[in-house]
Amino acid sequence: MIEILCFGDSNTYGFTPDWKHRYGRDIRYPGVLQALLGDGYYVAEDGLVGRTGTVTAVLRPSGKIVLDGIYYDAVAENGLFIGRGEKVRVVRVGNGQLYCKQDFSDPSES
Repeated sequence: MIEILCFGDSNTYGFTPDWKHRYGRDIRYPGVLQALLGDGYYVAEDGLVGRTGTVTAVLRPSGKIVLDGIYYDAVAENGLFIGRGEKVRVVRVGNGQLYCKQDFSDPSES
């Protein structure tokens, strides 16, 4: 079996326009690609834009964050200091780097 990784943004991850839910695998483009390629392939997906995590090493502006138990190097999008333990949202991926902004959303709205 041939495995393909689609690593990208919110489109890869399949966020709905309200950024609160994901489309089903059959609608997200990695799933569509899987269907087109057939049984000899497995298409995995890892889209990061829009996902939220926690700062583990201060972003000033670069540091580390954790998303779903995986640690990533990251940069504060606006260049500002974001302290350890603060919640962040990935706003873009560029040149292999995650760019984040502090996430002030209400967790009860999720």
